[in-house]
Amino acid sequence: MSAGRRAACRGGGGQFTEAALVAIDPCNGFVKSMVGGRDFFFSKFNRATQARRQPGSAIKPIIYTAAIENGFTPADIIIDSPFVLDGSDNGGKKWKPENFSKRFYGPTTLRTALEESRNVVTVKLAHQLGIDVAISFIHKMGITSPVTRVISIALGTSGVSLLELTSSYGPLANGGIRVEPLFIRRVTDREGRVLEENTARKEMVISPQTAYIMTSMLQGVIQRGTGQSARVLPYPLAGKTGTTDRSVDAWFVGYSPNLVAGVWVGLDNNQSLGPEETGSRAACPIWVRFMGQVLSTENRTLNFKVPDGLSFVFIDPENGLLAESDLPNKFLEVFKKGTEPKKFSPSWKRVKIRDNDSYLNFIE
Repeated sequence: MSAGRRAACRGGGGQFTEAALVAIDPCNGFVKSMVGGRDFFFSKFNRATQARRQPGSAIKPIIYTAAIENGFTPADIIIDSPFVLDGSDNGGKKWKPENFSKRFYGPTTLRTALEESRNVVTVKLAHQLGIDVAISFIHKMGITSPVTRVISIALGTSGVSLLELTSSYGPLANGGIRVEPLFIRRVTDREGRVLEENTARKEMVISPQTAYIMTSMLQGVIQRGTGQSARVLPYPLAGKTGTTDRSVDAWFVGYSPNLVAGVWVGLDNNQSLGPEETGSRAACPIWVRFMGQVLSTENRTLNFKVPDGLSFVFIDPENGLLAESDLPNKFLEVFKKGTEPKKFSPSWKRVKIRDNDSYLNFIE
């Protein structure tokens, strides 16, 4: 183990790095597995249910879910550029959000913004939706902890438990239906008589079409974005990384068609894990190892169900417009029927250069 990794395992004050994991069946709410810390005999505090930590970017799928449910599409463009909030939605304080890279990327589709976890686009999106809509969806999807009424909640500044955050991804895996997590199905006496039986509460919180579009976008996080560490698993998977300021908390929450699992890594004293300990580096490998073992015994042919009411069209990922058939980087995007782009991206001519047989592209 490198010196950096050893330092990350033992934080400030000699504290060891802690971790927690929760896995839930999104269809019936049954909690299938839960780990509350690295050593029960060292600490009986359950970090999966009792700790309230900032989720960072792991909260972003809820903001994008609110957007898709309210008429946005994955191909919609928001300009990634400097942006200052006047304080009306941020506790009276002016705020200039920044991306993790400290750079700005110009016109960006919502899909790319989520895949690459762009902070500025997410804050602008939440600002367009309105803070009340954002908070409403945070609660609707399953977050029960109090939510501070500031726009920075779009970047995960309000504390949540791992259990509720993991549960909030359940409707995305379950066609829009939220199922309350359930720990105990029934209690029987020694004769087998049922003394108590629990049934999970179910509620349709978003449309099946929104759930599938978000699943498609979160599959992109794993295939092309910040969650590529999970690409090693040969199963249909969707998920999102989360890292807070100074890498105090690292998260990965994701799902297959029949299991949602979340991982948190951090220190109990809220010190930094280390500058490189992001959700992708610290939490995702734990998630991958767990899901790899579980899914190896499951039906590998199971895939995410595509509901009616969707259409798939090729777009230009640079501008979100319809793509000509010969566009080299065209992308097959999913839309609710009737929300597809109406205009085509500028077409391209290919001109062969004789001296090196390469090609130049020119906008017509």
